[in-house]
Amino acid sequence: MEKIILIILFTLLSFQLFPRNNIKSNQIDEYLEKLDRQIEQKNEFDIKKLERINLLHERLKPQRLTLDEKYALTALLFDEYSTYKNDSMYVYARKLIGLAEEMNNKDKMVIARIAFTNSHLWAGLFKDAYEYASSIDTTGTSKETRIEYLMMLFSIEFECGLYAKYERYFDEIYKNKTASLITSLEELLPQGDDRLLEIKQKELFLAGRLDEAYNIALERFNYKDETRQQTASKLGNAGYTALDKGDTITAIKYMVDASILEIELGSRQTPALRMLAQAIYPQGYLNKSYKYIQLAMNNARFFGSRYRIYEASIMLPTIDRDLYETTKKQKNELTFAVMLITLFFLALLISIFTILKQNKKLVKSKILIDRQNQSLLQINDKIKRVNDELIEANNIKETYLGQTLADNSSYITKIDELTKTISRKLKSRQYDDITLFISKNLYGKERERMLQSFDKMFLKLYPDFIVRFNTLLNEKDYIRPEDENTLTPELRIFALIRLGITKNETIAEILDYSVSTVKNYKTKIRNISVVPNEEFDKKLMDIESSIGTNE
Repeated sequence: MEKIILIILFTLLSFQLFPRNNIKSNQIDEYLEKLDRQIEQKNEFDIKKLERINLLHERLKPQRLTLDEKYALTALLFDEYSTYKNDSMYVYARKLIGLAEEMNNKDKMVIARIAFTNSHLWAGLFKDAYEYASSIDTTGTSKETRIEYLMMLFSIEFECGLYAKYERYFDEIYKNKTASLITSLEELLPQGDDRLLEIKQKELFLAGRLDEAYNIALERFNYKDETRQQTASKLGNAGYTALDKGDTITAIKYMVDASILEIELGSRQTPALRMLAQAIYPQGYLNKSYKYIQLAMNNARFFGSRYRIYEASIMLPTIDRDLYETTKKQKNELTFAVMLITLFFLALLISIFTILKQNKKLVKSKILIDRQNQSLLQINDKIKRVNDELIEANNIKETYLGQTLADNSSYITKIDELTKTISRKLKSRQYDDITLFISKNLYGKERERMLQSFDKMFLKLYPDFIVRFNTLLNEKDYIRPEDENTLTPELRIFALIRLGITKNETIAEILDYSVSTVKNYKTKIRNISVVPNEEFDKKLMDIESSIGTNE
């Protein structure tokens, strides 16, 4: 029977007590937690974005504004909408064209038409963007205007090339076109100009020369950006290149940083978030991958970009399907775990019954021994002492078994109710209700009761633990609990260490503290101890159990 219990216990523990210790996963977790904190504040950043837009609208209202002032404010509005709403982006590009024509300024006319072309490009209307870009005449414009025009043409060719990246025939066409545009831009831009580096990086990326493209991406970080949006773009490009190179950790880091900037800017153009979902999906982060790809899809719909919606839709069904399969698998594993726990407690009940039966036999044996000849009194005394020790040991076992049985019976009931409720909601696909249900069924009081029970049981095992522990401290630093049957947070931490639980993460999980809190308590106590830090743990382990002493 004992062997059966041990086998069941080992099976249960194998599910929970041997987590994967993977440095790579820890790094990814750290990056994604950083991003999740920003996503939680997304609404605040969206409000700030709208405040900037509304402020620009207010500044445009006065009738006394000059055409130059109207053009400048309209250009700022276009820039805000270029990462927020495509239809508004289109409207303000048209207004820029009207203002430029009214001003009869050729450079502003070309810049306004470039803006109008970009409104089509980022909506995914590549054909319209091509046609309109071809109609723009840059004759007689400034050098900077011609540069902006060529950069716009390059963006069109690059996005089309990226879209048709794996179609060899079209891929070659776009490579030739981008090469021609780079030649033209090299005549207008000085060597080392960040814009020239940008287009060369993208050309190398399309050509599959990833190491060269990545080196240029890193070089571009040495150039100061005019806007945070440009920084986000640089980080995203570096991340995409690193991902294609196979450097997943670095790619995730860059794309997380790019996504954070996009969120802080209130942008709905979030390609880095979509690529991040694609990068972490093979690493096993299925829930987070679904969360990010869903957010990227929602942003694309809000912005109104067919191109971005198409990109997100490629991965979304796959992630959604795998998430469903994983949820189903977890449900089956939970059912199996409940069955194992049930079997364990059945075995425990049988063991208790066997122990009680043995106790009855011991009592009968004692009565028979007491009736023996007085000439065997000395032997009987020895037997009585042995029986007394057995009774005492059995009483201790009964106490702890009874407590354990009561606690675990309660937990089984709660787990059974939780399982039935979650199973029912899963079958009805009420996934949001599951989250609400779990959030409403917190068991903080149960944890508090568990800790109080732990204190009492531990102090039974080590009744002089507090006194012995205080001998390791100066008198002014003695720890004196308010209740003699309870331990303070510091004492609980070192009580668990005395029981052999030394990992900060495990202690934090048991006591519902953060890992940093556990570390701070341990450091604080060791620093005020009267013994050297390296000897503190040894002195702690020297504190003996009263049961161990009796035995």
